[in-house]
Amino acid sequence: MTEKTKQTSRRKGRGREARRKDRANSSNANAIWPGIEGGLYQPLTERDVEKVHQAALTIVEQTGIADATEELLDLVLPR
Repeated sequence: MTEKTKQTSRRKGRGREARRKDRANSSNANAIWPGIEGGLYQPLTERDVEKVHQAALTIVEQTGIADATEELLDLVLPR
């Protein structure tokens, strides 16, 4: 009786490194292209940001913080 050895052939792809190089060389590599100004998206108004800040301060004031850092203690405790 003859045994047949099943050979598995692997398809050799281009690989992760080649795809990474392709992405780096593409013109879409940068999220913002030169000449386009970023940082214009503002989901909250200044008033909304202030409301969030005040709410955070109220929570800290009423509940406190366990294991406060030295930096925080320097900011909030009177000298």
